[in-house]
Amino acid sequence: MGEFVDKCELYLISSAQFGFNFAGETVTPQQTPREFELSPDSESDRQLVWDDLLSIDEISSVLQQLPLDAPAWDKTENSSLRRELVALCRQVQSRKVAFLLENNFRLAAEIGADGVHLSLPMSADLAIVDDARNVIGQSAILGLTVDGTKHHAMIAGEMGVDYLSFNKDDKNHNGCFELLSWWSELFEIPSVAWNLEHSQDVQLALSAGAEFIALPDPFCTRPHQEKFDLGAIAQLLRDQFQEQNG
Repeated sequence: MGEFVDKCELYLISSAQFGFNFAGETVTPQQTPREFELSPDSESDRQLVWDDLLSIDEISSVLQQLPLDAPAWDKTENSSLRRELVALCRQVQSRKVAFLLENNFRLAAEIGADGVHLSLPMSADLAIVDDARNVIGQSAILGLTVDGTKHHAMIAGEMGVDYLSFNKDDKNHNGCFELLSWWSELFEIPSVAWNLEHSQDVQLALSAGAEFIALPDPFCTRPHQEKFDLGAIAQLLRDQFQEQNG
């Protein structure tokens, strides 16, 4: 038998319009290109929906995106949105799934999230990575987006992050998978395949050696993006694991 290969896992991205109470409203481009299609009306409905999602064993992480222009996250400790955020964090964690916030590492530390993902352009001051680590602590999860170049990936990999995300983009459809393959062969820091549009992309990411597949939650879509069947993708991951390990 060959070398044992760990099973690739799902990394679920929850939309920036947190709380499911903005149904039908298109998010501004400054926040996220996604928009909601489904909006459970009550807290109990939301809990049931998330319980159903989290029953998929292959989901190991949930990343909560946040609106960029929502001061309530930090300044109003008792805001309803913040309470909903904390409730979702606890619900996710109760299922032994990691709950991460995007970019807002101070809020992640305040609510007891498991970590933070930094979506930074290469032009950004990477000193923020050290700032985030100091705030969330050494045991928390810290992820970072790679801008699509080997140079940036190597710089990012030296900054003490726990994983890197490699984004598929419109300019270079295959570049993400080529970079993923190169990274997986040479480095031990786990990789996340990000911004996938079709089921075929999932297969390409698996073939390239991605440890995690990032997919949007079922309540939001992007232009030109397939509405993924998370159950079917989870089965694909199980089948691949069995094939590779006998």
